[in-house]
Amino acid sequence: MSRPAVSEYLRRAVVAELSWPLSAEVDEEALKRLLFPSSSAMPASAREVPDWDIGALQSDLDEWLHYYNNERTHQGKMYCGRTPMETLTDGKQIWQEKFIH
Repeated sequence: MSRPAVSEYLRRAVVAELSWPLSAEVDEEALKRLLFPSSSAMPASAREVPDWDIGALQSDLDEWLHYYNNERTHQGKMYCGRTPMETLTDGKQIWQEKFIH
């Protein structure tokens, strides 16, 4: 088990207010319910509500997609240091030359 996974289980144990050794009443199914409660069973104060501004998220996503597709060169067999948009337009031109003309 990875270190982050162990940390997550420990965090869940703290939230569930579990201590060691577990009482005899806590079987495997009870432990599972305590560590992984359904979101409806969790008190509202325990659930994090994201404070998202959809417009700002969309703007950030649009900016990142433009950079990723038009400015950032990619390495790999098919990209050869080109951006995805350059690869797409070059491929479209080659396809048109082969199959249309």
